[in-house]
Amino acid sequence: MAKLKIWRAGERSEALCERCRGWRDTEFQYRTVPLAASRKRVDDVLVGVCLACDGIASIPQQSAARLRAIAAAAGA
Repeated sequence: MAKLKIWRAGERSEALCERCRGWRDTEFQYRTVPLAASRKRVDDVLVGVCLACDGIASIPQQSAARLRAIAAAAGA
């Protein structure tokens, strides 16, 4: 079984940035994330932030589980 990396704020990585349309360097930071299927916003979510455009480029697995649970509770 493969080990999953647990990311921490301040760590750096790379991700495919949808806004920049290319691979960019990222830094993990806590941000407010809007849920796509509703108007709900979730505070203090660890995400990979594109260093070129300052947009959210990735969501690590430890944050994805929390977002899924909140979206399900909101009926999104």
